Amino acid sequence: MKKDKKNKFPWDLLFLSVYIAFLPVAHVATVQSVSSVLFVIYVIVKYKHTFSLEPLKKFKSLWIAFAVYTFLAFLSLFFTPDKIETLKEIKGELLEHLFFLIIFFFYAINIDEKRFRQILGIIFFVLFVHNIINIIIWTKHGGWPFRAGGFLDTPGGERFGIWITYSLSLAISLFYINKIAAFFLLILSLLSSIANQVRATFLGILFVILFYVFVFNKKLIVKYITSVCIILAGILFYSFSSKLPPRYNIKSVLHNLHLVVILPPHEFNKIPIDPSIYERLSMWKSALLYRFKHPFVPQYFGRFLYKKSILKEFEGNPQNIPVHLYPQVHNDYIGTLHALGIFGLITFLYIFYFKLKISYRLFQLGENIYEKAFGIFVFLGTIGYMMSIMFGSFFGDSEAKFFFLLYGLLLGKFYHLDKKEEVV
Repeated sequence: MKKDKKNKFPWDLLFLSVYIAFLPVAHVATVQSVSSVLFVIYVIVKYKHTFSLEPLKKFKSLWIAFAVYTFLAFLSLFFTPDKIETLKEIKGELLEHLFFLIIFFFYAINIDEKRFRQILGIIFFVLFVHNIINIIIWTKHGGWPFRAGGFLDTPGGERFGIWITYSLSLAISLFYINKIAAFFLLILSLLSSIANQVRATFLGILFVILFYVFVFNKKLIVKYITSVCIILAGILFYSFSSKLPPRYNIKSVLHNLHLVVILPPHEFNKIPIDPSIYERLSMWKSALLYRFKHPFVPQYFGRFLYKKSILKEFEGNPQNIPVHLYPQVHNDYIGTLHALGIFGLITFLYIFYFKLKISYRLFQLGENIYEKAFGIFVFLGTIGYMMSIMFGSFFGDSEAKFFFLLYGLLLGKFYHLDKKEEVV
């Protein structure tokens, strides 16, 4: 330990800081790649003597889930409309992410509490700055109704909305550590969500708050008040949604929901709702229609082969082709079901469930407030992410990189709580 203290510059923090700082930024893949590779080299060189299968055995069921998921992905090569694209997706959006999860796991089991707190500080600073940037971009474009997405996806903001839900989750968890920092990040997150104006972001924020109140909060009065507020807010939103822009008109959607069942996907433009809604619904229905008949066989892997696949599947039945086709299905759950079948969806959901389970147990069993706060942050951030990917295909972008980064750190922190216990 004395040698470490005298030691050198904290290269791991430098590489990690650059990597995290540039994740919510578009068109900087080279910076992300270089910083991540340098970080990996540092971890391997410094901690290679600790690498073994023994620590991984604690999370055996997770690795089984990943093994099944990987097997289905490779099996899909026999049925995919584009083998090259499928292999590319397997490499970039499965194997690389799994590799980084393991690297961050071994990194986390080797660092001390001080280094862990410094990593939390880096995440806080990055989210804080990017929220400020997002608000500034929004104000420079005249505010409402412009949809800001920071340096990531302005205009639009669907992907940046995920980072806002992570910010809110971190803000809530920081009330256990530093109330002033938590308050400022909370205000910034809420302002940034207004600048973002993405429906999935608002839904993610709602569920982050609900899960915090009903899972982590112990006061019954807070749960009752929250329940009443949510019910009243829902009634008011439904009542006045027809006066809002069409994309928020939930009343119209519910009144015309029966048409989603009656009409074939190719005729969803007859439904009198916002195009962004009926286009998504038509793609989802097409995918489900195929899987109702063929629930098991995986047919491709990745987010960008939906269009090719659906055109091939319904070549003789054009009524089941969506009214507007995109390469992505705009829902990672339905996308996984369509790509890998029912077993692929089950393993996909299990990966999320396991992360929620471990993060909650870290909150319960954590040895200090930093571990407990980190458990809350990862749990709520995962909930926000799960809500966002219901309306977009984002499980593969830089947001997925952050998802697996946190996953590795989470497993590493939990590993130390009871090294003999296997998590089932």
